[in-house]
Amino acid sequence: MQDGPEPDARSFCIRKELLDNATTLFRGTTEPRIIFRTKVVKTDPVVFDMFINWLNHSEDPVPYLPCHYSQEPWRSRAVDVWLFAKRICAPSLERYALSQVVRNCAMQDSSAFACIEREAKAKSALRRFSNHWVAWNCYLAPEGQSEYVDLAAAKLASVVNSETNDPRIFEIEHWYSPCGDDINSSCIHDPVVRENAVNELFASRRPRPEWGLKWEAENKASREKQNPVPSTLKAKNSSAAIKLNPPPPLPPRKTQPILSSKLK
Repeated sequence: MQDGPEPDARSFCIRKELLDNATTLFRGTTEPRIIFRTKVVKTDPVVFDMFINWLNHSEDPVPYLPCHYSQEPWRSRAVDVWLFAKRICAPSLERYALSQVVRNCAMQDSSAFACIEREAKAKSALRRFSNHWVAWNCYLAPEGQSEYVDLAAAKLASVVNSETNDPRIFEIEHWYSPCGDDINSSCIHDPVVRENAVNELFASRRPRPEWGLKWEAENKASREKQNPVPSTLKAKNSSAAIKLNPPPPLPPRKTQPILSSKLK
């Protein structure tokens, strides 16, 4: 695989199945050598190296952890990788890059989000997250003092309120769903909403019975209530039980002779 058609383009040895699983751009080709067009690579060797590294490891999206940031180059180049993944039709890389954007967005300046507004399409996952992040930060900053004030998404700060969540807490799938357009969304992608829904589900379930004497007594009373035994049959069974199980008779006591203590 080459990172461009130029004579001095770099070559990489990658298993074909890895590339086919990552991107649909070259799926079905039988060429022994795959060449990325310059338009796709955009003469950015760092981003291409990040793609090759991810391809060899196939990492899952990283979770957001407060005050935890990734090492370079992911800390500053995640937006570029997301745009690259979009160009080569690599959805798994796209989700991974977005998770890196979410984790490291607090370390980015406004230029990264200006790039998103220029390059990412409206209603794309990256644009949805960017809009929420910019609007939320403009709301928190004193009026007119946010570094994002010149961005288009700054106007969305008017719909933000004190109940609006930090966009970093949502699951990645939130930004690929229509609910990602709602800055004040209370969908299942919010971990608090999801936890409350799970708790309500478990609370609505009947508790498991307790095995033991208490359970046997409760179920015996329930069975007797559902299938009552006629009083005549109950009395008959009771008397029969007495006749069949009489107490054993005591043996007769033998009288013992009384011995005199006087000597004759």
